[in-house]
Amino acid sequence: TKLQFNPSIQGEISLISNEIDLDKLFGLDPVNSGKNEAKSGAPQATQASGKTESLDKSVSTLRQNPWLTQSRITLTSELKSLKTRGVVVSGIKATGLWAQGAMRLSSFKMNLLGGTGTASGQLNLMSSKPTYSMDMELKDLQLGQAVASQSPLLKNTIQGRGYFKLNGAGMSLDPEPAKQNFSCKGNLRIADAKFMTLDLGQIVTQALGQSMVKLIDQVPGLKGKSITQAGPVKSEYEVMTGDFSIKNGVMEAPNFVAKAVEGKGLDLKGSTRLALSTCEFTADWVVKDTYNLTRARDLSLEQGGVKIDHILAQGNEPVMFPILVGGTCTQPKVNYEAISASLIKVAVGNVTQGLARKATQEVTKKIQEELGKQAAKPLKDALKSIFGK
Repeated sequence: TKLQFNPSIQGEISLISNEIDLDKLFGLDPVNSGKNEAKSGAPQATQASGKTESLDKSVSTLRQNPWLTQSRITLTSELKSLKTRGVVVSGIKATGLWAQGAMRLSSFKMNLLGGTGTASGQLNLMSSKPTYSMDMELKDLQLGQAVASQSPLLKNTIQGRGYFKLNGAGMSLDPEPAKQNFSCKGNLRIADAKFMTLDLGQIVTQALGQSMVKLIDQVPGLKGKSITQAGPVKSEYEVMTGDFSIKNGVMEAPNFVAKAVEGKGLDLKGSTRLALSTCEFTADWVVKDTYNLTRARDLSLEQGGVKIDHILAQGNEPVMFPILVGGTCTQPKVNYEAISASLIKVAVGNVTQGLARKATQEVTKKIQEELGKQAAKPLKDALKSIFGK
């Protein structure tokens, strides 16, 4: 007689927990970690006194267990709160199905930063390293609540009411390799937004002051001219929008747009890049002074008998400022030379075009006068033959 034992399980499991602190679970020190990040601009993790076990290695031993690979279990879970680096995720509820070493998450809901989040996805523990895919939507996140976070990525970037939608996939359950292996695409919308470490109004105002000296060297007619700003230029925005992607630990938003509060800010459009692990930040933006808050569009001059209005603007457009930013999200560095070079190019172009128009007008006038003189004698002779005078 030969006996066979089937280790598979079919059933339901319900998990309920009050609170999980991920910093303690993974041996992170959120207080000291936050201080180190503030100095270096790069997120860093410090080990607790005990060595943190790799979750990937732990899962690899579970693959040998037939209970894991042959069971089929319906799972429901409810978690009161999940805490990490000063950010609390609460009201977590999830339902899913465990089968053949993979977890399919059919529904997931949570409360985060005053808003809500929903998600669905799949986690496969049978691959050499755990893999997962997900679809997520976050609504009405009050990003200003993240100021208490120990992560500079959250507290030193943007405040406002955020909406994010993304779909992505990744590999590994360990924090650092998970960051590098995660990739996704999505879009964002942040209402009532404000930059935390970038003051575009101050940047543009400072750039104008530095540019005037260089402008006078190139356009002497501007000597003695000045720009009198009407008031403070705020970096407040009705809405920021854009598509984004995350790959190899880097987030890129190629079509980032920020619409300023009417009469209070500067419009912005361009590309943005942010390294999630190091907080390295680069931006290539064009800032538009739509409401002429800097009064830069009022600057004019008269040179060679030609009056040139709006010398720093192209045609009927507002004055534009190309903003190139490097550094980190905590310590951004602005390239002011790019702004000056652009303003000089526009000013010189406007003067050249103005003088060219005047020269063209003078030549046209002389040609017309000469043609008039040449036509005058034949016309006079024709009239005499008709009227006898």
